[in-house]
Amino acid sequence: MVETFSENDNFTLLYQNFENQFMELLRTNPFTLFLQKQSLEIERLNKHFKDMEFKLESYVKNNDFEPFKSRITELEKENKCNQKERESLLSEIRDLQVENNELKNKTLRMSKEINQLQNTAKEFNEIKSQVINTESQVQQNIEDNIALEIRVNKLEKVEADREKHSARIRARNYSTGNSGFKKISQINDKYKSPLTSDLEKKIYDVIDLDSGYTRTNLLPAYGFFNSIKQFSDKFLHGEEIDENISLSTYLCDSSLNFWPQNVSKELVKELIPTSLKVKHTFAAYDFIIEQVSQYHEFEQKLKNNS
Repeated sequence: MVETFSENDNFTLLYQNFENQFMELLRTNPFTLFLQKQSLEIERLNKHFKDMEFKLESYVKNNDFEPFKSRITELEKENKCNQKERESLLSEIRDLQVENNELKNKTLRMSKEINQLQNTAKEFNEIKSQVINTESQVQQNIEDNIALEIRVNKLEKVEADREKHSARIRARNYSTGNSGFKKISQINDKYKSPLTSDLEKKIYDVIDLDSGYTRTNLLPAYGFFNSIKQFSDKFLHGEEIDENISLSTYLCDSSLNFWPQNVSKELVKELIPTSLKVKHTFAAYDFIIEQVSQYHEFEQKLKNNS
């Protein structure tokens, strides 16, 4: 029996053949393989995403996000503060701009003043020669005044030396004449040790330089240097005594009658420094004479000025 095929059968065979060829093409096509791989990768990523989503939900449920919210709130506050600071800085910038404008205006005013000063300088230069002549005259007058002042000072010095010399002569004449000083100057050199500044102060503090002896709580200067001279005459020209003995040992001895009657022996013992030694005899005598001379010189100047 001869098989017969209808058109449908032919179409079916043709379709199957085409389908087989197409499937074979798909299996052998690289792009198809790539799509299959991508499809598998997408499925894997979807699964991974779902797992991550599940984990995230679990994490959100199991964790407290309040600290983060609090930190966010703090940051927002800081941001507001920063905005305020920015506004403050902008305000300062505006103030500085205003100040800058004021400085510009001030600079303009100063420029005008400088121009005025320059004009004044020009006027000054015009009369500069007159100023130079005036300065020359003033300088000459100053030199003349200096020369005159030098002459006056010389005359005053001569007068002062004369008064000082006269006062020293009067003081030494009071001490039994000028020959007494020459005599005391001839004593042994071991009795001529200089006074220390401390000793000079101690002597100066206990003597009354006024010849009238008005300060009776002190020792009269004239009586003091006269008692030293008498001590020198009596003890330092014949025998030699220990120069380190206190001079008060002799000056306070009432039996020697070195002091005037109006000076008590108690006052002498109280005021004469014990550190004043026999070796200071000449220096103490000369120091008191010098102080008396200066005092009389000062008194004389006061009288002349009055």
